[in-house]
Amino acid sequence: TARHGTLVTRQFERPGGRDVALLVDLWLPREPRESDLENVELAVSFVATVVADLCRGGGARLWLEVGGAEPASVAGPASTRLMQEALEKLAVAEASNEDRLAALLGSAGTRIKPHTELFLVGTRIHSAAEIAGDGSASNVRDAPLRTSRLRVLHPEEPDFSTYFQVK
Repeated sequence: TARHGTLVTRQFERPGGRDVALLVDLWLPREPRESDLENVELAVSFVATVVADLCRGGGARLWLEVGGAEPASVAGPASTRLMQEALEKLAVAEASNEDRLAALLGSAGTRIKPHTELFLVGTRIHSAAEIAGDGSASNVRDAPLRTSRLRVLHPEEPDFSTYFQVK
């Protein structure tokens, strides 16, 4: 069942003037359980809320990369137009049983500036240490993913509530 309520984001409530990259890993097993489907919904809801908050606040630069059945990307200065485009991409995003994580990491490594706050929001559990040591990231030229800047968020992780709560 879907979880309904007020969505609250934390840690994203700082003033503008920042660069934020949201990598969204929408993966599902071939035979998903209800909890897997709920995790997809929570991940997309979380990212949509962050995008809306950042774009309404202005002053930030946002980069959104969605890895799912049809990968999608949008980037630019936070604005109503960017918010609309990003939310449209998220609204039609579908999870896939294909592994898109390497593509997300590779794209981030070649396109994201070193000072960008980097979040990987996924539907499967990974730690930042696993991502940094993952062979899929070995071709990342600037290696921004190998630093402590990468925050990995998953709906079933206890730390997820630090950033997002469904009330």
